[in-house]
Amino acid sequence: MAFTKIVDWVSEIAGYAGAIIVIPLVGALVYEVFSRYALGAPTAWAYEISYMLTGSILMLGMGYALKHKYHVNVDFINEFLSTRSRSILDLIAYLALAPAIFWLSGALAQYAYRAFESGEVTGKSGWNPVVWPFDITWAIGFAILGLQMSAEAARAIRTLLGDRNDRGDK
Repeated sequence: MAFTKIVDWVSEIAGYAGAIIVIPLVGALVYEVFSRYALGAPTAWAYEISYMLTGSILMLGMGYALKHKYHVNVDFINEFLSTRSRSILDLIAYLALAPAIFWLSGALAQYAYRAFESGEVTGKSGWNPVVWPFDITWAIGFAILGLQMSAEAARAIRTLLGDRNDRGDK
């Protein structure tokens, strides 16, 4: 199914982008520790860059985590269910949550746009950066999660119809 393959690819790219963001996060934190303790001059930006990058990593990784089944699951219940029953349960969950996820993504995109238009800044430090780049990663992350939920719902439907899923699982 082309839709699920495209969504899987987008989730993979976003997950890898989140993983790459770990590099500047670690660099910023190492610099802050060195600057604070070796030079006696803490930075004005380390706190804000660390929470913004950490939040971006988490948001960009949500769809990736769902694709690879890394989200928390109640395994002791799933172990007793047949594949068909698991698919029904998954489908109900995805159909119930997807509208809220897409609504949240749209609301976050509007919030990011308003922050961009107004030049909103954090107000939490002397650095005081604009917040819209951070806000937009939240909207993107939730949109990708919603798309991945839609792809997983399509897989559940295919399983219920007796098809082999498009990941190659049996």
